[in-house]
Amino acid sequence: MRPFENLSVQELVLACQDARSNSCRTESDLSYELFCRAFDNHDEAAWSFIQQKYQPMVKSWIFKTVSNISEFDAEDLAQIAYTKFWKNLSRSEASITAHFEHLGSILKYLNQCATTTAIDFLRKKQRLERLDNKLQTVGQPFDSYWMSHDDVCDNTMRMRSWMSNSVNDPVERLLLKLLFEYELKPAEIVRKFPQHFPDKGQVRRVRERVIKRAKRALVHQPSVQMM
Repeated sequence: MRPFENLSVQELVLACQDARSNSCRTESDLSYELFCRAFDNHDEAAWSFIQQKYQPMVKSWIFKTVSNISEFDAEDLAQIAYTKFWKNLSRSEASITAHFEHLGSILKYLNQCATTTAIDFLRKKQRLERLDNKLQTVGQPFDSYWMSHDDVCDNTMRMRSWMSNSVNDPVERLLLKLLFEYELKPAEIVRKFPQHFPDKGQVRRVRERVIKRAKRALVHQPSVQMM
């Protein structure tokens, strides 16, 4: 039987707060029990207290990985880390005691979730910065990235070749650049260019509009199948 297993969540929270203010050594056991209640019993009150209690610690781990971010971004990343932590552990039917023997091992895994979340954010930020630099580069035409039509034998490349040579609308060309050259997801495009694409639906509509024109243009060419 675990220490404090007979206490209610409300009693655990109060005891944990008191132990923390008095630097009591039982705080780790109380916190461990709250993690057990949150995951094994799906207790929302226990999970809410855990998030509140360890928020400063999680944010400090994030700032350690990505130092030049705002407080707002750190708060957002902390929530993403908590979500990752919860989802990963909730996939298992085993109790949390089967995964972690003590509080230290739980916090070590939470640290891992926070660190990987911060690293993902940093990589995405660097990727978007590179995208900004590329989009500001003058004299690098969109169609220079694709093979000429005479050299194309693959259906997908035929479609892309047609797009390079036939799409003149600046918004359509920007979307094709973002989708095919930089392989951005619709959600990333919306965040980066809200003035052109206010939502993912607009990204889909513009893309489908171009695809339909390409199909009509290529349908009578040999070796080209409908995509």
